Amino acid sequence: MKDNLHGYDKLLKLWFNQDGLCPLCGEKITRETGWHLHHCVWLVNGGDDAMANLTVMHPTCHMQLHARTTGAKSIGRCTVSS
Repeated sequence: MKDNLHGYDKLLKLWFNQDGLCPLCGEKITRETGWHLHHCVWLVNGGDDAMANLTVMHPTCHMQLHARTTGAKSIGRCTVSS
């Protein structure tokens, strides 16, 4: 996403909207920690790349979120169920 100006702008807006914090662990997202974009409604389930469907997370937090097998948790603007 950061490979083009529009994508980088979207990434920065998401990051600022989240106060630079990961919605799962609450820690700061930096260049050193890295980041992943999470689709609240997965693309395979009909989600899209709209701002309202995206959140920025640490790579480890993102992997942990997708590894969950039970329950639902609200993270930021997303409610994640597995």
